[in-house]
Amino acid sequence: MLKMAANHRPSLDGYNAAYLDMCMGMVLGCLLALYIIYSASAEVIARIGTDRLYYTVPFVVAGVMRYLQLTLVERRSGAPTELVTGDPFLLACIGGWLLVFVLLVY
Repeated sequence: MLKMAANHRPSLDGYNAAYLDMCMGMVLGCLLALYIIYSASAEVIARIGTDRLYYTVPFVVAGVMRYLQLTLVERRSGAPTELVTGDPFLLACIGGWLLVFVLLVY
Protein backbone atom coordinates (compact mmCIF):
# COMPACT_ATOMS: atom_id res chain seq x y z
CA MET A 1 0.00 0.00 0.00
CA LEU A 2 2.75 2.48 0.86
CA LYS A 3 4.65 1.47 -2.26
CA MET A 4 1.68 2.36 -4.45
CA ALA A 5 1.23 5.66 -2.62
CA ALA A 6 4.94 6.42 -3.08
CA ASN A 7 4.39 6.33 -6.84
CA HIS A 8 1.92 9.17 -6.40
CA ARG A 9 3.82 11.21 -3.82
CA PRO A 10 7.64 11.22 -3.97
CA SER A 11 7.81 12.42 -0.34
CA LEU A 12 6.66 8.94 0.77
CA ASP A 13 9.81 7.28 -0.62
CA GLY A 14 11.61 7.84 2.70
CA TYR A 15 9.06 5.88 4.75
CA ASN A 16 7.97 2.27 5.14
CA ALA A 17 5.39 0.53 7.30
CA ALA A 18 7.91 -0.67 9.90
CA TYR A 19 9.31 2.84 10.35
CA LEU A 20 5.86 4.37 10.73
CA ASP A 21 4.85 1.65 13.22
CA MET A 22 7.95 2.42 15.32
CA CYS A 23 7.23 6.15 15.20
CA MET A 24 3.66 5.56 16.31
CA GLY A 25 4.87 3.40 19.21
CA MET A 26 7.37 6.04 20.31
CA VAL A 27 4.81 8.85 20.16
CA LEU A 28 2.23 6.84 22.09
CA GLY A 29 4.86 5.89 24.68
CA CYS A 30 5.65 9.57 25.14
CA LEU A 31 1.93 10.32 25.39
CA LEU A 32 1.58 7.80 28.23
CA ALA A 33 4.60 9.14 30.09
CA LEU A 34 3.39 12.72 29.76
CA TYR A 35 -0.15 11.84 30.86
CA ILE A 36 1.21 10.13 33.98
CA ILE A 37 3.35 13.18 34.77
CA TYR A 38 0.37 15.45 34.06
CA SER A 39 -1.89 13.47 36.39
CA ALA A 40 0.61 13.85 39.25
CA SER A 41 1.47 17.51 38.57
CA ALA A 42 1.09 19.89 41.49
CA GLU A 43 -0.42 22.56 39.23
CA VAL A 44 -3.07 20.17 37.93
CA ILE A 45 -3.83 18.92 41.43
CA ALA A 46 -4.34 22.50 42.60
CA ARG A 47 -6.48 23.45 39.59
CA ILE A 48 -8.69 20.35 39.56
CA GLY A 49 -8.85 20.00 43.33
CA THR A 50 -7.89 16.34 43.68
CA ASP A 51 -4.64 14.45 44.03
CA ARG A 52 -6.20 11.24 42.70
CA LEU A 53 -6.24 12.01 38.98
CA TYR A 54 -3.81 9.10 38.59
CA TYR A 55 -6.85 6.82 38.94
CA THR A 56 -7.57 7.64 35.29
CA VAL A 57 -4.17 6.35 34.09
CA PRO A 58 -5.24 2.68 33.63
CA PHE A 59 -7.96 3.76 31.19
CA VAL A 60 -5.45 5.74 29.12
CA VAL A 61 -2.94 2.85 29.15
CA ALA A 62 -5.61 0.31 28.16
CA GLY A 63 -6.92 2.59 25.41
CA VAL A 64 -3.46 3.17 23.95
CA MET A 65 -2.65 -0.53 24.07
CA ARG A 66 -5.92 -1.40 22.34
CA TYR A 67 -5.27 1.25 19.68
CA LEU A 68 -1.83 -0.26 19.05
CA GLN A 69 -3.38 -3.72 18.81
CA LEU A 70 -5.93 -2.53 16.28
CA THR A 71 -3.37 -0.72 14.14
CA LEU A 72 -0.34 -3.02 14.40
CA VAL A 73 -1.83 -6.49 14.84
CA GLU A 74 -5.21 -6.25 13.14
CA ARG A 75 -4.03 -3.65 10.59
CA ARG A 76 -7.21 -1.60 11.01
CA SER A 77 -5.70 1.85 10.82
CA GLY A 78 -8.01 3.73 8.52
CA ALA A 79 -9.79 6.77 9.89
CA PRO A 80 -8.94 7.08 13.62
CA THR A 81 -12.37 8.48 14.45
CA GLU A 82 -14.13 5.50 12.88
CA LEU A 83 -11.71 3.14 14.61
CA VAL A 84 -12.42 4.63 18.03
CA THR A 85 -16.18 4.92 17.61
CA GLY A 86 -16.43 1.42 16.16
CA ASP A 87 -14.49 -0.44 18.85
CA PRO A 88 -16.42 -1.32 22.04
CA PHE A 89 -13.26 -1.65 24.15
CA LEU A 90 -11.98 1.80 23.18
CA LEU A 91 -15.41 3.26 23.88
CA ALA A 92 -15.37 1.56 27.29
CA CYS A 93 -11.95 3.06 28.02
CA ILE A 94 -13.19 6.53 27.12
CA GLY A 95 -16.38 6.05 29.13
CA GLY A 96 -14.45 4.71 32.13
CA TRP A 97 -12.01 7.61 31.97
CA LEU A 98 -14.87 10.12 31.83
CA LEU A 99 -16.73 8.47 34.69
CA VAL A 100 -13.70 8.38 36.98
CA PHE A 101 -12.70 11.93 36.04
CA VAL A 102 -16.18 13.29 36.76
CA LEU A 103 -16.36 11.40 40.07
CA LEU A 104 -12.96 12.78 41.10
CA VAL A 105 -13.67 16.38 40.11
CA TYR A 106 -17.28 16.65 41.24
